[in-house]
Amino acid sequence: MTGPTKKPCFFLVGEPKSGTTALYDFLRQHPSIFLPEKKENGFFCKDLQGEADKRPDATKEKLEMRSVDDYLRQYQEMGDHQIAGDGSTLNLFSETAAKEIAKLNADAKIIAIFREPVDFLKSYQQYAVFRMIEDNISLEESIRLEASRKEGKNIPDILAVPSELYYTSRAKYADHLSRYLKVFPKNQILVIIYDDFVASNSRVYKQVLEFLCVDSSHKPVFSQHNRSKVLKSRMVAMLIYKSSIGTMLRKISPKLFNFFELAYNIFFTKDAVKENLPPDLLLELKSGFEKEIIVLDELLIKNGLNSGEETLLSRWNYRKNN
Repeated sequence: MTGPTKKPCFFLVGEPKSGTTALYDFLRQHPSIFLPEKKENGFFCKDLQGEADKRPDATKEKLEMRSVDDYLRQYQEMGDHQIAGDGSTLNLFSETAAKEIAKLNADAKIIAIFREPVDFLKSYQQYAVFRMIEDNISLEESIRLEASRKEGKNIPDILAVPSELYYTSRAKYADHLSRYLKVFPKNQILVIIYDDFVASNSRVYKQVLEFLCVDSSHKPVFSQHNRSKVLKSRMVAMLIYKSSIGTMLRKISPKLFNFFELAYNIFFTKDAVKENLPPDLLLELKSGFEKEIIVLDELLIKNGLNSGEETLLSRWNYRKNN
């Protein structure tokens, strides 16, 4: 990449808890790839920025990177790296990100990761509770609140972007992928299924490197990332994230706030224990997502983006009723 303007030529998009953090870290280890230290930025998500602007008192997910100069400044340190990328997860869910990315770089390559919807919802809702952007409630309660939240009700005060809690909408993968297919040629898009990445980090990593046209023989240190966590003390978390003390500290000294946040994550959190959903809720969710997966399968097959002959409907153990 030469010339005065250095910018990303590939975008890793996918919902949180779908392997994006791990893949981002593996790619950062490649000598020919530059990725900014900060993974999330929300720069292309103009719709979500609009939500944040309506909630000025919220402290989480404010999406403050707005100018193109600030965005591109991240890439001025890329040095001799051959290519650069972006890994912000909101770029998949945002309705504006695909078009905005295409404006910056119409030749960009898109790497999308999809996780079975119910597994994603379970993990993401737990993650939202852990990050204090969701109340301390069950997945079932969170899903029941989705309709009222779309009307502006029952939104945690701390959260700047309410649609982050539109759980079932976040798992409408066919809609998300369609937005990218409208502005990027299908040969610039690679779809990865989360199950494949879990089964073999090395195989998927090699596949991504080949797609990006860089040395695919590179071997990173494969390690576990972004493990699901729960709070040991919600009171301590509320002191950091929801109290006037935490808010004041964040404004006066962001570095000191980050130090306390790091200490909190070390001493006041623990690994989550995997729990099964109630059978009736599991059946309800899978029935609701079945048509979505059929549409996604059709979209992948039509555009030659499927990874094998077996459909996702089959791989993810959904049954076709029609």
